[in-house]
Amino acid sequence: SRGQWGLMEGKEAQPWVGMMANVTKSRCMHTWRGISAPGHRFRNERRLSEREIALFAQWSTQGAKEGLTENLMPAPVMDNSGWRLGTPDIVLTMDEAFEVPASGKDIYRYFVKKNAIPKDMVLVAIDFKPGDPAVVHHCNFFLDYDQRARKMDAKDPAPGFQVFGNGFMDYFGESNGQFPLGAWAPGGEPVKLPKDMGIPIPAGGDFVLEIHYHLNGKKTKDQSTVGLYLAKKPTTKTVTGLFVGTQDVKIPPGEKNYWRNFY
Repeated sequence: SRGQWGLMEGKEAQPWVGMMANVTKSRCMHTWRGISAPGHRFRNERRLSEREIALFAQWSTQGAKEGLTENLMPAPVMDNSGWRLGTPDIVLTMDEAFEVPASGKDIYRYFVKKNAIPKDMVLVAIDFKPGDPAVVHHCNFFLDYDQRARKMDAKDPAPGFQVFGNGFMDYFGESNGQFPLGAWAPGGEPVKLPKDMGIPIPAGGDFVLEIHYHLNGKKTKDQSTVGLYLAKKPTTKTVTGLFVGTQDVKIPPGEKNYWRNFY
């Protein structure tokens, strides 16, 4: 939800007691649609149990008392860097600020950091700081090794570039130079890979941010930043990933039961 915010003290929660009871009962919050297989659970699963939902309702109707001070959770520890995993090894900031208009359709735009990978490295975590959180809906990260993005960028006089149709990623195999690296959305927490695990990143690539802007009635500028965290010691296990899906979706008019299979 883009309406997510933090509540650090009981008094901050007081104005929202009724709402919290209602949205937890309806399961509007936390929004979680993942279905776990028997005997398995998703990592960082955001699901409230029936008991937890009942406690919200009970707490709401019984005056929303703060409870005992000794039961308070410890305050989160943050360093002075402002990054959730500490100071990154590599910081990549958009070369120019992008002007976001006050109104209109949502904007999907790509921004290129040329020669962002100067040497072979092993990635263990990635974090993202939106320049203006009020308009950045989400961001996808890519590596580009055949300069596909910078060629598109050169044709667009404004910061970054916009692609219509199939987008920047080549889903149909004409180019083998683009690789997805991760994504960020509001509420997402950076995850550091377990010990001895890492994502090998060859030297020579451009870093590409695909940002979805949701206009909110106020003209603004965005200059977002990505932080990369590298392995300090050799890793023994390689982590990789892939897209499962297609953009080749053609639903015939009137079709009520359309299927696409991916292999």
